[in-house]
Amino acid sequence: MKTIRTGLVCALFVVSFCMLAGTAAGQATMSARGGGAYDSWGSAYGMSAQVAAELGYSFPVGPLTVRPHFGIWAGYDDNVYLDEEEEVDDVFITLAPGLMVIYGNPSHNYVSVNYTLELPRYIDEDRANYESHHLSTDLHYESAKHTYHIGDRFMQTEVKDIEIGERVEKTQNVLSADIERVMSSKTSVGIQGLHEIHDYKDDSYIDYYEYRVGGRFYYRIRPKTDIFVDAGYGWVDLDPLPDDEVTAGLDLPAGYSSSYGDAEYQEVSVGVRGKVSGKTVMTGRVGFHRREFDDDIETIDDWVASLDTLTRFSSRFQGGFEVSRRLFPWLTVPGNTSVSTTLNPYIRYQLWRNRISLSGSVAYSIVEFYDADGEQDREDKYWEYVGIVDWKSSKLVTLGIGYAYSEQESNRGGAENENGRVILRAMFNY
Repeated sequence: MKTIRTGLVCALFVVSFCMLAGTAAGQATMSARGGGAYDSWGSAYGMSAQVAAELGYSFPVGPLTVRPHFGIWAGYDDNVYLDEEEEVDDVFITLAPGLMVIYGNPSHNYVSVNYTLELPRYIDEDRANYESHHLSTDLHYESAKHTYHIGDRFMQTEVKDIEIGERVEKTQNVLSADIERVMSSKTSVGIQGLHEIHDYKDDSYIDYYEYRVGGRFYYRIRPKTDIFVDAGYGWVDLDPLPDDEVTAGLDLPAGYSSSYGDAEYQEVSVGVRGKVSGKTVMTGRVGFHRREFDDDIETIDDWVASLDTLTRFSSRFQGGFEVSRRLFPWLTVPGNTSVSTTLNPYIRYQLWRNRISLSGSVAYSIVEFYDADGEQDREDKYWEYVGIVDWKSSKLVTLGIGYAYSEQESNRGGAENENGRVILRAMFNY
């Protein structure tokens, strides 16, 4: 089995290298274990090359298009450390300079790199200060019958994690590769590769690596709508906990070893992509997931899903809905698994010559925790409500105010907390 894994890893990176050499690219999606979407209001690290081109704030430097961006936001946090018993509030300010560089045409073939540095600073709680680095790289290449995508998302930051119930420092990198070939006017085939790295600063949390390779068959049912079948094989490798001092408080099995909790999985799903109606664009899939472990750990059979829809109700009003369901290693107990399901509807309305925008979203997550025997050990629930008002005061400056509230509860020993934030922000696009 190790030989098969090694061969698949080599194949994935050969594909990635060939695609890089051919100036290909795509999107990589960060796997999310928790909430905290409002932590980076005003930041532009998630902006795509297409969006940057539409904004029109770029300037040419030889064959390159350069777009500097700078965000600043200040706010009040009523529970800085997400502690339900001893809540600490404080005022903070965050600076977020960044730079995007694009080569080529963002609507067709291009390479883009976007870097953002975030520097949150609290007035009184110095130990809550941290810095974040976000680097995204996209390559895209299209020909008459082929489409190539590569996307890489790197971040070194502090994020809110539902399982742990607090903000944790981590380094994460997600590399995805996608090749698609048109076979006929109705059909096309594709292969995908995925590599994820999750590295936590605190040694008491489990670092892990995930790999996935798969294939798809697409069938066109309408001029702009495809249905597809997806099959994939993946595996998860856990880093061993570093020493006896860390593992002393854990209830580890007698057979615990450095590879305990490593797993392989198979997925089969069906989905749809494209313009499903005159106003709605959708990409989504739902399927079956089987996860088998290298050790004497119960096999998990579950369902997985992903959905991203956008509906333009009018020129000023649009809304969408995101759904995801994934399996992750339990960060604090080797061999245990968490299953996370998230629902996230959102809306946006523009008025006054599109200079004012009103945005709102609701996120609901439920995380189920299963032990090595396959029994559900715990269930956490998380809600987040966000409302934002933005004013485009000039071509280069956008000002905004927002409020976010989150709440987390657990049925057995998990974290429980509430958190509210009021934020004023400004975004400068040069």
